[in-house]
Amino acid sequence: MAEVCHTIYDLNDSLQTIKITTGFILDTVRKDLLAFETRINVVTVAFAVGAFIIGVYGMNLLNELESEPAAFYRVLGGSACLTVGLIVVGMARLLVYRRIQLTRPRKPTSP
Repeated sequence: MAEVCHTIYDLNDSLQTIKITTGFILDTVRKDLLAFETRINVVTVAFAVGAFIIGVYGMNLLNELESEPAAFYRVLGGSACLTVGLIVVGMARLLVYRRIQLTRPRKPTSP
C-alpha cells in the first residue's frame, strides 16, 4: 500500500512538472506570436501610408503634377522610399524596445 501511495505522489509531482513546463512553452509561443503580429502591423501601416499617397495622386483632381511626364514616377518613388523608411524605422524601434524590455531588471512580485 505504501508503494502505491509513493507511486501516486511521484506521478502527481511529474504531472505538476509537466504542467509548469507546458505553461512556460505556451507563454514563449504566445510572446513570439505577439512579436510577429507587431512586426506585421508595422509593415501594414507603412504600406497603408504609401497606398494613401498613391491613392491621392490617382484621384481625378486637378493639380500641377499632371502636366509633368515624370510626376507619376516621382510620386511612386517617393511613396516607395517613405514606405521602406517607415518599415526600417518601425522595426528599429521595435528592436530597441525589445532590448530595453529584455535588459530591464524585473520587480520582485512578493506581497
